[in-house]
Amino acid sequence: MADEWDVQALLQDVEHYTATGTFRADYELDSVMVNGRRFAGANQCRLSQPPRFQLEPDGAILPCSGCSRSIGHLEDGYATVAQQAAVLSDEEQLVRDCAGCPARDRCSKCAMLPDFLSREQYCEIQRNYHIQDYFQIIHIIKALKMSTQALKDVTFQDLKISSRSVTHYLPNSMESTEASSVSEHVYLLTVSGSPLIYQGTTRKMLKINEATAIILESMIKGVDSETLKMFFAERFQVSAEEAGQFIRQAKESLRQAGLAKMSVAV
Repeated sequence: MADEWDVQALLQDVEHYTATGTFRADYELDSVMVNGRRFAGANQCRLSQPPRFQLEPDGAILPCSGCSRSIGHLEDGYATVAQQAAVLSDEEQLVRDCAGCPARDRCSKCAMLPDFLSREQYCEIQRNYHIQDYFQIIHIIKALKMSTQALKDVTFQDLKISSRSVTHYLPNSMESTEASSVSEHVYLLTVSGSPLIYQGTTRKMLKINEATAIILESMIKGVDSETLKMFFAERFQVSAEEAGQFIRQAKESLRQAGLAKMSVAV
């Protein structure tokens, strides 16, 4: 990001993804953001152990692009520079009151912001946008595009991501009344109309049918069993008893596969 207009473009991408579970352009999946750790999530900042830095003609060390704030001088030595960087980070967190911020558990707490982005703007972004979720799914899709045939040639138009706030198999208006019962790092992707489960811990993908996608999406969203049963029965023109039996079996299979936290009675 080179200026405030790039920040606004990023936030528009994040807003679009959060509202629709889709992307606006191919560059979101094909490009790499320099110093993206600023927005990548908790514990992503490497300021105290910089893997790289920019050296100014006068010997000043700048750890992050776009930021003119120095963390030391070339003659200081690595240990001294690292200590100074840690002190700067701690001081910045005190000024921002990071300990009392609702975004503290998901924010990278970047202390070396680019000159065009104020700490007030940065904190507002971290508090009010689901930017970590956006970057997490972008990272997953990029990795899958490089490693799997299923996503190798997909474009942004071919992808849909299900989440607690956006569903593609259930009506978005269906109410969330329970906590999600899907295991952490399990994602429901729709690629060119076909539903796929991706499990981040094992890095495995599983192709599923629409019925299983509906059930998994209901578990992600936290839809109560009775509402799901009635929707399922109407969608597939089966009795409530048959729908309940299928849902129980599918949920148990998901649990046994490590994709669901627990078996839920229907």
